[in-house]
Amino acid sequence: MKPKILITIGIVLSLIILAWIFLFFAGEETRQDIFSALNIGDTTGENFGVGDFFAEEEPSAVANTLRQLSLRRVIGFLAHTETSAQFVEAGTGHIYAVDVTNGEESRVSNITVPTARTAVISPDLRFAAIAPTNQDSLTVIVLPTASTSLDSFVINTNAYTYTFTKTGILLFAEQQGSSVTAYSYDIESRKQTQLFTVPFADAAIVWGDTVAGTHLVYPQTSSQLEGYLYQATAGKWSRLPASGYGLSAKGNNDVALFSVRVTEDYQTAVVDLKTSSLQKLDFSVFPEKCFLQEGGALCGVHNAKYDQTMPDSWYSGETTFSDELWYITFSSNNPIFIVNLEVESGRALDVTNLTFDNTRGAAYFINKTDQSLWIYDEDFIPNVGDN
Repeated sequence: MKPKILITIGIVLSLIILAWIFLFFAGEETRQDIFSALNIGDTTGENFGVGDFFAEEEPSAVANTLRQLSLRRVIGFLAHTETSAQFVEAGTGHIYAVDVTNGEESRVSNITVPTARTAVISPDLRFAAIAPTNQDSLTVIVLPTASTSLDSFVINTNAYTYTFTKTGILLFAEQQGSSVTAYSYDIESRKQTQLFTVPFADAAIVWGDTVAGTHLVYPQTSSQLEGYLYQATAGKWSRLPASGYGLSAKGNNDVALFSVRVTEDYQTAVVDLKTSSLQKLDFSVFPEKCFLQEGGALCGVHNAKYDQTMPDSWYSGETTFSDELWYITFSSNNPIFIVNLEVESGRALDVTNLTFDNTRGAAYFINKTDQSLWIYDEDFIPNVGDN
């Protein structure tokens, strides 16, 4: 490097160091005189908005309409008040209450059911029934609303499907050779009563909400098996005009919603249980993803055509869906779009156990992929009845 350049650099650095030393050791009054000479004026009290520019935005006070209620894996739940729901945790059988507004949890029961796999809570919030993975028993837990001292006991049964009626009567079915027998069980009296026998094994049962109500029965769904739909009411059997490969159904005391595979299409229809009249819908759904009410159904729907492996591959977990919520009015055969769950949440949600709570006007469901519990907190169904 040339000597002239080195000398110039040295002079500049020396001047910078001398200026720094002067400002550092000079008094406050001297420094003020220097800056006053620039004629900038007093700016100490002036606000240029820089603080506001870098300030964090206040979070919105509006709660998300779609939100996850718990990080735990849920195997059964009940929305029982406008602000609270109870659920059963997979693997432990522990029961929790969750505030659906802020997500705060509190344990209701810590009675452990090892490898708890399925569970139901009675609509009157008095009991819970929990089955382990091997399904060789049912553990019944008496909830605090029914007893001041928490109690539990075990029913020795290989029940593979079970539920509670509105009044807390346990209904369950077990396989016995080539048939299935259904029972009612009064928990308070510990009395078991036989309801009906299904003359074939592997029967799927859609339970009614009372012992003497309408229970729907059909062979376990398979795309390779032709299924037939039956109803049992007060011990009397009748066959409904619904059949086809891959048949599955959901019903209440008035109608049954069912879907079957017809050639390459998956089609859905409604049968009136009193008149046996049929109505084909222009919208195909999996009945297991629906909540029925008088005059319509709320359903989780995957926005793509179902292929030849349906619904078998969905049951086995080989196929997962990213669902939207739709409401179908039977009288007008009119599907109404509610929400795209993936767009709203940022993740794919595969809807199961869909229910609508009329007290809050909100939909609840379990995401099949990770068993998380969700709420869509929006009153969008008029005149909701029983499911």
